[in-house]
Amino acid sequence: MATDVLFPHMSDEVEEGVLVTWFVESGAAVDEGALVASVQVEKVEEEVYAPVGGQVLELVVGQGDVVQQGAVIA
Repeated sequence: MATDVLFPHMSDEVEEGVLVTWFVESGAAVDEGALVASVQVEKVEEEVYAPVGGQVLELVVGQGDVVQQGAVIA
């Protein structure tokens, strides 16, 4: 069963943020809690961790893309 990785909700002031960096690639195996991405909203950067262990099936968003908070990124 696939599990979505979401862009975290970081601010009530704006709706969007930027995916700064991916630390994994499609097809990579990850452990639960592994660092997978870095995102930014209003000059505040936050790390995103794998909610479960498994394999990364698809990176839905590219580095530098503007993303809605709460949207699926992988």
